[in-house]
Amino acid sequence: MPAILVIIYAIAIIFGIYCIIELSEYELTILGATGVAGFLIFVAAIMSPLLISLWAIFKKEGRPAWAAAVPIYNCVILCQIAGFNGRYAWLFFIPIVNVIAFFRVCKGLANHFGRSTRFGMYLFLLFPVVLIILAFSTKIQHEYDVKATAPVKDDLPSVRKIT
Repeated sequence: MPAILVIIYAIAIIFGIYCIIELSEYELTILGATGVAGFLIFVAAIMSPLLISLWAIFKKEGRPAWAAAVPIYNCVILCQIAGFNGRYAWLFFIPIVNVIAFFRVCKGLANHFGRSTRFGMYLFLLFPVVLIILAFSTKIQHEYDVKATAPVKDDLPSVRKIT
């Protein structure tokens, strides 16, 4: 997700420089009003599925679902689900380190839900889209369920029906 945001910010900066150089004050005012509305629609389109997906993942894990709407606390819970300490979320505030920390959390989330490391890479690159898959997929098997459903050897003799 950080790579996508960098590309979007770069395009916005280039477009902003173009607008300052080429457009008149009236055109900038109209563009500014439409730009704000377009930005809010864009943020709502990205954040709504993300919030719903985090809500579903937190409910699936038995965590409080309202935590998906609290900005820093949802990162703490996500890190705990991925198998890291909650304080690991503070690494998201350090530039360059946050990309590495986010990749490790995505990989940990994928492994926690029984998915491959490749799925964790997809989660890192396309976080909102792949998080929807992770949240609403029925094929997900938690890693603690794998150990619990291992075949158990029955030491008791079989019971025969006496007729």
